[in-house]
Amino acid sequence: DPAAAGERVREALAKYDLWRPEWAARLRAEPADLTAPRLGLSQARWDALALEVEAILHCGALVHFAQPYEALRAANVDGTLELLRLAGAVRRKRFDFISTKGVFSASAYPGDETIAEDDAVRRPSADTLSYQRSKWAAERLCWAAGARGLDVAIYRPGRIGGHSRSGQQNPDDLLCRFLIGCAQLGALPDIDVPVEVTPVDHVAATVARIAAAPGTCGRAYHLVHTAPLDPLGVRRALAACGLEVAVVGWRRWREQLFTQPTNALTPLRGLFTAEPPPRVHEGRLATANTLAADPRWSPPPVAEQLAVNLDYLRRAGLLAHDARGGADR
Repeated sequence: DPAAAGERVREALAKYDLWRPEWAARLRAEPADLTAPRLGLSQARWDALALEVEAILHCGALVHFAQPYEALRAANVDGTLELLRLAGAVRRKRFDFISTKGVFSASAYPGDETIAEDDAVRRPSADTLSYQRSKWAAERLCWAAGARGLDVAIYRPGRIGGHSRSGQQNPDDLLCRFLIGCAQLGALPDIDVPVEVTPVDHVAATVARIAAAPGTCGRAYHLVHTAPLDPLGVRRALAACGLEVAVVGWRRWREQLFTQPTNALTPLRGLFTAEPPPRVHEGRLATANTLAADPRWSPPPVAEQLAVNLDYLRRAGLLAHDARGGADR
C-alpha cells in the first residue's frame, strides 16, 4: 500500500521532529521487499521504475548482531543484488551504497595498519559477526557492478550517534544500549576497542553532498572519526556528564552484566560471551576521499557528541542522572 508506506516515512521523520508538511508533495513511497525477487514488485512496476528512476541510494538492511549469516543474506546481500539489477535496467543509474566500517574485520586486519578508502577489502573470517560479513558480500556485488560500467559509490560510516544538537537517536541502537547498560552496571569494560562517534546529521549531509556531486563514483568514502576514545577517555567523558563509572576487567564486567537480567544490554548478551573479548581492527581508516569530495566533513569531538547523546537519553527518561561504580580495575 503506497499510502501506508508513505505514512511510515512521515511517522519516522516526525518522531525525530524532522518532518516538514511541504515535503508531502515531493514524496512518493514505493512498497517493496528486499528479500524478494524484483523486490517483490510486479514486472510492470519494475519496468516502470527502471525507466523513471535516475539514481538509487541504498541504505536498507536487516541490522542484527546475533543472527546467523543465512538469516541476513536475503535482505542484505540478495536485496542489494536486486537493486543493482534495477540500477542497470533500461538505463544506467548512479548507485550509492551505505556499508559500514565493520567490513574491516580484526581477523583480516590483525595489525594497526592504515586502510585507504580505495584498498580492496580482505575477506572476513567465519567467526566475524554475520552482519559485517553480509555487508562485505554486498560491497563485493557493488564493486563487481562498477567493473561492468555502473556508477557506484560506497560509504563506510563508523558508529553513528544522535543528532549533533538535539541528541535524538534510536534508543535500541547498540551505542545507546551500551551507554545505558554501562551506567546501570556502574562499569565500563577495559578492552582495546576505540570508541568513535559521528552525529547522524553530519553523516547524512556528507552522503547527500557526495552523492549529488559529479566525479565521485568508483570510490569508497570513510565516514569515521579520526580521534576515538579509549575506555579511560570514555570514562572521563561520562564523568563530565555526571556519570561515575569504573573501568574494570572484561571478565568482571561480563560477570556483572550476566547478573543483571533487566540491564539494557541483556538482549545482546550473546555478543559478550567470548573469552578473550572480541577484537576489532585497531588501525586507522584514511578519510582522504571523503575530505576531497566534501571538505565540510568535520565531526565534533567524540566526548562532545557523547555528552549530547547522554543528555537526550536523560531527557527521554532512559538514563538515570547518576551511576556509581566501584574502584578502578
